[in-house]
Amino acid sequence: MKFLKTLICAILLLTITACEDRYEIIDQTELVHTFILNSSPNFKGYFYEGSDSEFHFFSARWDFWANNHFKVNKGTLKLKPVLARGVKEIRVDVIQTNTVFSKSEHLNLYVEE
Repeated sequence: MKFLKTLICAILLLTITACEDRYEIIDQTELVHTFILNSSPNFKGYFYEGSDSEFHFFSARWDFWANNHFKVNKGTLKLKPVLARGVKEIRVDVIQTNTVFSKSEHLNLYVEE
């Protein structure tokens, strides 16, 4: 029984680690080119997936193409609110709405309403 629990924990740990590798790190210079206005009918949007102690996690989702997963250092992008990963997803956009998600010199993000 103890072996089975250890095996399950090892598999879960490997799965979580493998999922982390799919997130590309986006630095300050790439940030403004990562969030762009996209009018493709296949584009579902940008989604904030939460944060850990070091990064904010996002995905750009598509209907017929592979989703892009990326993470931004917390010091590079200030968000409001900051949520733990897995708690809630927030759809964000560069198109201005009444709710500001992140505001900086080169990039403004808004909660899509």
